[in-house]
Amino acid sequence: MIEQLEKETAYMLPDITVHAERCLQRRLTRFQCSLCVDSCHSNNVTLKEGEIHIDADSCTKCGKCITACPAEVFVIEDDEHYRVLEQLEPSVQMVISCRRQIYDSPCVLHVPCLGALPFEFFLFLAIRQENDIVINMAECAQCTNSHVTDHVKAIVSRIEQLPLPRPLAKFISVRDSDELPVHESGNRRYFLADMGDKILSFMRNRFEKQASTSIPSRTHRRSLSGKSRILQKAIALLDRESRKVVSATCLPLLTIQRSCSLCPRCAGICPTGALERVSTNGNKQLIFNSEKCSSCGLCVAFCKENSLQLSARGEPWIL
Repeated sequence: MIEQLEKETAYMLPDITVHAERCLQRRLTRFQCSLCVDSCHSNNVTLKEGEIHIDADSCTKCGKCITACPAEVFVIEDDEHYRVLEQLEPSVQMVISCRRQIYDSPCVLHVPCLGALPFEFFLFLAIRQENDIVINMAECAQCTNSHVTDHVKAIVSRIEQLPLPRPLAKFISVRDSDELPVHESGNRRYFLADMGDKILSFMRNRFEKQASTSIPSRTHRRSLSGKSRILQKAIALLDRESRKVVSATCLPLLTIQRSCSLCPRCAGICPTGALERVSTNGNKQLIFNSEKCSSCGLCVAFCKENSLQLSARGEPWIL
């Protein structure tokens, strides 16, 4: 009975909520973005003119749509791993484990499916942690979302190739549960003590979602994404030379052609405030803050002169 209860509780992956009002097509109808649709491994996401739908019955909750979307249309409402992330001691050997894996210890960070974790999340850990970071993949091969292991592998490989002058924490992918770190609290008693909180949290979120049918609109509100915020915090931990490397290899690059008329269109439509038009002594400037940029490309699509080019990574640019 206990084993069955453990299994059923562990498999309670949180639901993915769709905030369609945040979709970039709501800002610009002709904007062609299909990152969420393209990222969905089970073809459960449909998008048409800013109207987004997830087939809840067949969604595997892998979270790839969360990492793909630059506008945070897809969110897990009860997910607090970003907050918990900063509370962990840098000196501990940390274990990242999804909620489908029955593994608990004082140093484990329970997250949704690994597919919901972006590059910025792993980069922050690699910079901040002092010891190796274990990624629990013991049951990934048998999981419906086994494809996310390629997602994690690609991110880890990218981080390992960063030419930083300082060493980073290493990621160790563990595919055998017997190889996971063992802690005194990492046993069934610890699991059962924590399980009640998980069930209560699960039921509370279920009730809240059923009771509330309206979502407050923030269609035109400028705000940084969680990915941008955690990236800023990661960069703040680096020395000057390392910051230059991260800027050149991880941050988006916006190239502004001489044909730019310095009109207010791109700065006005930017959802994160990464573009700002300023005037000093009568001279106008378009300033691009790469740390705020989500690489959505909305500014490029909205430019009448076709003066903007955006690449996935690069250095800040000021015209």
